[in-house]
Amino acid sequence: MEELTKKQHDTLIEIFVERVVDNMSSVQLAEYVSEDMIECFGSLPQQECIENMYSYYDEEFVEELIEEVKEID
Repeated sequence: MEELTKKQHDTLIEIFVERVVDNMSSVQLAEYVSEDMIECFGSLPQQECIENMYSYYDEEFVEELIEEVKEID
């Protein structure tokens, strides 16, 4: 097989991912995103993880989640 250029390789990946995602059900897509986010957030130090949560929700919501988790354990 002939070697692709960097640009061709990037394009190949983009097209492949687009096709895979297009063929996923909503449930499969949600599972994939959930697993990916758990892995991503789980690989961060605790403080960085919480700071990243603030980019999705406001500080009050994240603090409520933290309190909820403390009550569970």
